[in-house]
Amino acid sequence: MPIPQIVRQWNKAGLNRVTRHIAPWMPGFGVVVHRGRRSGRVYQTPVNVSRWRPGRRADQLALR
Repeated sequence: MPIPQIVRQWNKAGLNRVTRHIAPWMPGFGVVVHRGRRSGRVYQTPVNVSRWRPGRRADQLALR
């Protein structure tokens, strides 16, 4: 089932901004820092982290 547009917007505008500040010290979370390819802007994306298990894909760990 696709995620509704309003939930995606709220996640990007609200939840990610809050989570990004607590993720560096909270167990099970981390922050991926990357630079935009065209804009050069620095982005910080909060993610769940866990031990790597065989057969698990990296995109299954990302918060969307």
